[in-house]
Amino acid sequence: MRASRLLTSQTLPSLLAALLLSLAAACTESKPPGDGSAARTTPTPAPAAATPEAAAMPAAPPTGPRIELAEASPTDLRECVKRVYRDAVTVEGGRPDNYVTGDFNGDGSQDIAVVVRPARGKLDELNDELANWILVDPHQVSTPDDPKPTPTPGAAPARVSVAQGDTLLAVIHGHKEEGWRNPAATQTYLLRNAVGSDLKARPRAPGRTPDVISETLSGREGFLMWNGARYFWRPGN
Repeated sequence: MRASRLLTSQTLPSLLAALLLSLAAACTESKPPGDGSAARTTPTPAPAAATPEAAAMPAAPPTGPRIELAEASPTDLRECVKRVYRDAVTVEGGRPDNYVTGDFNGDGSQDIAVVVRPARGKLDELNDELANWILVDPHQVSTPDDPKPTPTPGAAPARVSVAQGDTLLAVIHGHKEEGWRNPAATQTYLLRNAVGSDLKARPRAPGRTPDVISETLSGREGFLMWNGARYFWRPGN
């Protein structure tokens, strides 16, 4: 009996020590939640870069119906032109086709192009570099199939200048549903050498925008078209 008690007193501490070592090892191998270690995740693949061909494709046409506004009266034309140009130009009232409407820049809002003339004594204001309108000669604007020569590095591009006897086309881009009638519609281009006969608006392609302005200019049929920054002239076939 005494030998048995002696054996028990000697082995019990060893067994307790072994048990404690086993528990410590188990705690070391397991990582409790919230220990700061980041969970392993599968990285999300980056989207494929757009190909040049896809980037060059035109934007899809608006899915909704084309916004059509009522025809412009002579009073509408005068008020619209006065809002944008104040008294620098006057509406040409002696011709039946003195305006045309359409979505010329493809933003879904109706624009207007009005035939105007410089008001007397307003040439300095019309040709002012800080004016709210952009003077453009569409025949000087590069087209995708007819690039203009690159100007000499450091040389300033030739500025378009309005003369007193010019007949001009004032293109006013519309804003939202009200189009060119919206008081906020003030983005405008003043086109020189761009007024012909039989002005009409037609889609650039069936069911697509922007529209183009078709006319006969200097005896030749052609189109005024928007390239995203300026209007250019493209002769018809």
